[in-house]
Amino acid sequence: MIPNVGLMRWLDLYSTGIETIDRQHENLTDLLNCLNEAWRTGKGHDVLLFRLDQFLDAVGAHFRDEETLMQEKAYPDLDLHRAEHDFLLVQVLQFRTQFANTEVELTESMLDFFRDWLRDHILISDRRLGRFVLGIPTPR
Repeated sequence: MIPNVGLMRWLDLYSTGIETIDRQHENLTDLLNCLNEAWRTGKGHDVLLFRLDQFLDAVGAHFRDEETLMQEKAYPDLDLHRAEHDFLLVQVLQFRTQFANTEVELTESMLDFFRDWLRDHILISDRRLGRFVLGIPTPR
C-alpha cells in the first residue's frame, strides 16, 4: 500500500475572500483527496468511479456558481475564465468516459493533473475574480 500523504491541502493562500467560493474550493480539495485516498488504498473501479463522479459533479456546480457570480458582477474576464473552466471540463469528462468504459486507468499523473489545475486556477484566476468582486486592485 502506498502511504497516504494527501494530494492537496487547503491553505489560506487559496482564499478568494468570497466565502461561498472558498467553501466550494475547500470541498473540491476534500473530494479530490477522497478520490486520491480511494486510488492509493486500491479500491475497486466502482468506488473510484463514484469518487470521480462526486468530484466532477462538485466541479460542475462550482463552475456554474462562479460563472453566475461573474455575470452578476459584470466581470470583464468572464469569457477567459469560462474558457479555463471549459478546458478542464473537456479534459475530465473525456477521461471519465474512458475510465467508466475501462479504456484507461486512474493514475497518479491524472490525479496530479486535477490537483495542479485546481491549485493554479484558484491561485491565479479565482483570486483575481475575488479581488474584482471585493474591489481590490489587481497587482501588476
